[in-house]
Amino acid sequence: MKDSESTPRTIKVVRMILKEHSGTLLDIGCSDGRMTECFAKEGRRLFGFELNQAEGAAAKDRGIDVLSGDLTGGLPSQWNGRDTTAMFDVVFAGEIIEHIEDTDRFLREIHRVLAPSGALVITTPNLVSLENRVRMLLGLYPLFVDYSKTDDNHVRAYTTRALAAQLKKNGFEIDELNGSWVPIVYSIFPRIDALLRPLTSKLADWLPGLAMHAVIKARRGR
Repeated sequence: MKDSESTPRTIKVVRMILKEHSGTLLDIGCSDGRMTECFAKEGRRLFGFELNQAEGAAAKDRGIDVLSGDLTGGLPSQWNGRDTTAMFDVVFAGEIIEHIEDTDRFLREIHRVLAPSGALVITTPNLVSLENRVRMLLGLYPLFVDYSKTDDNHVRAYTTRALAAQLKKNGFEIDELNGSWVPIVYSIFPRIDALLRPLTSKLADWLPGLAMHAVIKARRGR
């Protein structure tokens, strides 16, 4: 993993995924595949689903089996002629669900494509991070919540508990519930925040409800 990608969120995601046995992994929103490569393990086959065709092509150049498309109609029912039901041992959805309107359908689709007892690792910004709690107490607008259309275009906002509850509602069992880092001075003094990351990353292990992102590993139930 490159230094630019070595954030507490990505480090914890990679650790969660590499605990799983070799098999098939689907990265939803794989971009150009740089992070997807971190999940490579002997015997594991990597798949990616990406809206941006140019980035999808770059991921293919990295040896990832990529399909391009959006999630409006759900995940593909076929992948190069193969039925995708119960196809993947691991699914990663990093910073995706906040862009989805029908989030229950999205999670049901992930449940469909996961093999029995397969693992989902999912991350999303946390509405009630420590910094957002302070910002709202001071009458300031919270981070990562959009009130008009933007490039990020977040249409859903989550707390860690809310995401965990929705996962359970859609047939998942929670394996690990974590956070990225606890943002103390993220938007005000970013350099200080960066220096504190080793400490605030550990703090998120203990207090995930205050972290910048929810980082959850869930397993497909029945």
